[in-house]
Amino acid sequence: MKMRGVTFERIDSGKTGAGVLADELEKIAPELVHDGEYKSVAYGNLTSYLIEAIKELKSEVEVLRDNAS
Repeated sequence: MKMRGVTFERIDSGKTGAGVLADELEKIAPELVHDGEYKSVAYGNLTSYLIEAIKELKSEVEVLRDNAS
């Protein structure tokens, strides 16, 4: 719940993009941030977090469905 999806405009190119902010993500999951000249997000590694979040939500939905029956 602490991760935040954003849209942004890159300063260097003026192009818009979508993602998460490395500075914010680093506080939650530092292993997902590469620290170089500029911080960047390891989006491939972020996928595992998303898979686990989906599995948690699926479990909650199943409990709610069972309780509604």
